[in-house]
Amino acid sequence: MPDATIIPAEPAVETLLKAGKAMALPVTDYGGTPFVVVPKDYRVESLEKLLPAQFVAPQWVNQRVAFQDAGSFCDYVKQFKTFRTQIFGRVQDTGCSLEAVIDYHTPKAGRVEASAPERTAHRATLVLEQTAEWKAWMAKDRQKMAQTEFALFIEENDRVFRSPGGADLREMVLSLEGHCNARFNSAIRLQDGRVKISYEEDVEVRGSQGAATGHLELPGEFLCGIAPFEGMGPYEVRSRLRYRLAERRITFWYETITPHVIVRDAARQVLDEVEKATEIKVLLGTLE
Repeated sequence: MPDATIIPAEPAVETLLKAGKAMALPVTDYGGTPFVVVPKDYRVESLEKLLPAQFVAPQWVNQRVAFQDAGSFCDYVKQFKTFRTQIFGRVQDTGCSLEAVIDYHTPKAGRVEASAPERTAHRATLVLEQTAEWKAWMAKDRQKMAQTEFALFIEENDRVFRSPGGADLREMVLSLEGHCNARFNSAIRLQDGRVKISYEEDVEVRGSQGAATGHLELPGEFLCGIAPFEGMGPYEVRSRLRYRLAERRITFWYETITPHVIVRDAARQVLDEVEKATEIKVLLGTLE
């Protein structure tokens, strides 16, 4: 019996793969677009010679662009929009995002059914960025602060205050810092909304120690002007002053009134500006 030729399994598989690659021919399917099945590591560029001339150049735009401000987003959409372009928006308590699909599906025209679905591969997105001032203000919202820490926070953010402002704000900071060693006895809210805090502290008069009493008066509410998002003007932000006395020490915090309403209102303003600039109705929703 003549000796049989044994072909190792691995080279045989490689031979079959090469043969399959050599026999690969484009197949026309739905929409007249040719395709061919190849191994995942196969260089698709080498198949271009098999394509008809009309398929060598890209047949659609496959592009995603992310923007940081509404103006640039609108400019881009206006440059490339068609009658199919659609913009989707999502408004939340913490922010807002928009996505424009330049090549969205063709809509119905009267009783005429829409044509074949589009690729929706050309998109522009915008995620509104919160300002540093808004982040700083909301980071301390409802966070308890010691007396000196509270004074430092007010001093560092004095540019956003509208009321109190100027001399009143500086006086409040100096009073808080100047009586950091005081022992507080009581705090009451006056009829005009201010908070009156009584204290006593040790003083030295003519070489002898004694105790002096006094009081601080702080506003019951802060009025600030803060822009929630980059590229827009400031919004009126109101916050209530809160305090707590414990072991003759006092802690402060503030509670911003309906911050989610401010964010949503600012987001709606941006959506209105986008609609006006692009002349495209923004639909509230997201693409899955």
